[in-house]
Amino acid sequence: IRAQKHSNDLDGALVSARQLEYKNGLTNAEKVEIQKEKAEIYHALKAYKEELASYELIVSLVKNGSQSYLEPTIWNNIGYTNKYLKNYPAAKSAFLQALRKGNKTDDELYGAAFHNLGLILYNERDLDSALYCFEKAKGHYTTIHDFEQATQCLNMEAMACKSPVIASDAG
Repeated sequence: IRAQKHSNDLDGALVSARQLEYKNGLTNAEKVEIQKEKAEIYHALKAYKEELASYELIVSLVKNGSQSYLEPTIWNNIGYTNKYLKNYPAAKSAFLQALRKGNKTDDELYGAAFHNLGLILYNERDLDSALYCFEKAKGHYTTIHDFEQATQCLNMEAMACKSPVIASDAG
């Protein structure tokens, strides 16, 4: 599947994944891996509803099992996919779920979840909450030396601090 994805044979990769999906005797970990592959393929194909369905299936597969450590990342992916679907309430809920279930020392996950949540709050004009999220994300990104993402958070903080009156006067 991965070789097909890398050679940009997304249709072939999806067919292969679907064939593997129905193979008897798959372990839970193998089922999760197939769904992750399918989700990535669907994303590349811009088939976001199908991508979302794959991620939701992964949550049910990993919940309370040996792979439960994957759940926060999958919730973040669900939120991200819902952003593409413009389902902002579901995206916000998923990002909050990622933060609730995540390990507070997972700076990459927390940076991404806070940043994504901040973007939604910013678009909802909840600027105080958005600022809080961008500040938290910036701290997590700085910890892991991802200064490009930290700078993006700083940029969003600056945009959130601008008064709408000032912003409209500047244009």
